[in-house]
Amino acid sequence: MNRAFSEPQLKRTFRGSREALLQHATEDLDLTRRVLTTLNVARVLIAAGLIALFLVGGDSHVFGATYPTMFLATATGYLIFAAGSAVTLHRRWLPVGVQSVIQSLVDIAAIVSLMHASGGIESGLGGLLIVFVGAGSLVLPLRFLTVLAALATFAILGEQVYTQLTEFSANINYPAAGILSAVIFAMALATRPLGWRIQASEALAAQRGIDLRNLSQLNEYIVQHLRESIIVIDANNEVRLHNN
Repeated sequence: MNRAFSEPQLKRTFRGSREALLQHATEDLDLTRRVLTTLNVARVLIAAGLIALFLVGGDSHVFGATYPTMFLATATGYLIFAAGSAVTLHRRWLPVGVQSVIQSLVDIAAIVSLMHASGGIESGLGGLLIVFVGAGSLVLPLRFLTVLAALATFAILGEQVYTQLTEFSANINYPAAGILSAVIFAMALATRPLGWRIQASEALAAQRGIDLRNLSQLNEYIVQHLRESIIVIDANNEVRLHNN
């Protein structure tokens, strides 16, 4: 029996408290990589959609009417970055932790630039930060999450201040910027417990899979070492299990 359980595929069943399960899941980089891949697909679709709306809109642009050149350059660069991130994730050239931070910082910079080129907070593009910061909170540690939400807040408010200083005729809406910043913080903090639950569920599922493989191999060992001959057949008379 010792020989049977020395197989490389027989991993020791992971047991412990919820905190131990969460720690085990946090070390599972595949979960983080799947989240980043899904988020990057959304990034590609958003960047491509913004470019398409800009190009088919003619002179009356839905987005980017204030600074068309800046908008098109930012959206194109954002799409190129998303394509490069897809390759990096697939090739696994960078650690997922580093890549998640880089992607989050680029999201903030790109979306605030697109928002500024489209007329500021009134364009509604700032709402995209809620999606990206909220999704990033599923995989980022809490200390990075709060810093990320703070950076998004400073970027939104900074864009309003810069617009007020450089464009005296612009419509500045600090209450809307403050509400958006508060929503981003609330979404980041509210999504983090969901991320913990997802990670704990992943760890529990992995534990159950190991338990099932252990039980299956234990069952096979017992059947093979019985003195009696055993043959199990299904309804189609096909042999499903037998011992030597």
